Amino acid sequence: LPTASPAPPPAFEARVERIVDGDSRHVTGEARQIRLWGGDAPERGEAGFDGATVSLARIAPPGAAVEVRPVDIDR
Repeated sequence: LPTASPAPPPAFEARVERIVDGDSRHVTGEARQIRLWGGDAPERGEAGFDGATVSLARIAPPGAAVEVRPVDIDR
C-alpha cells in the first residue's frame, strides 16, 4: 500500500532575504529556498527570466514581510 505523504509544516511569517528568480526566494528562518506554488517562471538563461524576477521583486521585495504557507516540500 502507498504511504501517505507527511503533512506540510504550518504557516509562518518571515521576511524576504533574496529573490532567486521569478518563482523562488529565500526568507528569514528557512534554509531552503521557497518556491511559489503553481508557478513556473523561466530559469536563468531562458527568455523572460529578467522580467519574471523583477515582477516577483516588485510584489515582495527583499525586506518585505510575507506569510509562508507550505503546500509541499521538494525532496
